[in-house]
Formats: sequence, C-alpha cells, structure tokens
Amino acid sequence: SFTWVEKDSPADITFWGRTPVEKVTSLFIYKGKYKELLYRNAYSKIYEELSLVDRNFLVAMAKCDENPVPMKFISDLLEKKPNYVSTYKRRLMDSGVIQADAYGTVGFSLPLFKDYLLEFHVE
Repeated sequence: SFTWVEKDSPADITFWGRTPVEKVTSLFIYKGKYKELLYRNAYSKIYEELSLVDRNFLVAMAKCDENPVPMKFISDLLEKKPNYVSTYKRRLMDSGVIQADAYGTVGFSLPLFKDYLLEFHVE
C-alpha cells in the first residue's frame, strides 16, 4: 500500500516501506496508468460527445502557452468574432469542461485535459 501526495520534489512523495528510487519509479508507473485510464475511460468519451466547434475551441485553448487562456487568442486562432466564440465558451462552461478564470480568460476544469488534447488531438 502507498500514499500518493504530489509535492514539489520527489522526496516529498511517501510510499511506505520503499526506497527513494522505488518511490519515484512507482509514482511514474502509477501516474502513467492513471493517465491511461483517465484518457481512455473518460476524456476520450467526453471529447467524442462534443461538437466539432467545441473540439476546435478546446484544441485552440490547448495550443496556448498562457494559463489562463485569453479569449482573444482563441478567437484569433479560430478566425472567428468574439461573440461567436463566446457561444462555445458558454457551452463548454455549462458542460464543466472549462471555467472562466478571470475577465476575458478561460482555463480547463478537468485535470490533465490539456495534456490529453496535446497528446491526441493537436497536430
């Protein structure tokens, strides 16, 4: 059995009865398996149920290096007017996939969802 507490350094991660090398190795195996299951059992299904424009909105968000993502970045990348993009922002907020972080910005509500998009849906 182990306790997984993610902190700033691997030394802060406690796996009972394991050496530091085993701690880090176990963490990466566990986190990798967690991501695989999360992506396959949840995020792929969520993504597939979205409209094409919703998907394009999320991919545009994932391409942004800033966090939170400015709405202007999304509308510029999609080449759409702000009021058009706001419609999809509201839809995605209502579905719980994104959240409004500050005025004119959005962020992902789901942990690792940006990573999922970058890995499987961004070219």
